[in-house]
Amino acid sequence: MKVINIHNRQINQPKTELAKLLKTLATDSDMMLATDKWSPMKLDKGL
Repeated sequence: MKVINIHNRQINQPKTELAKLLKTLATDSDMMLATDKWSPMKLDKGL
């Protein structure tokens, strides 16, 4: 069975601001995920 899972978001911020947030993803200073509610994301090879 093939599963397709697509998430879309519209964020009304400049790309430079979004890039700053995305750079913190899966780091000790992650600003993207609510790590106080979910386990932190771990990436094998970074973004």
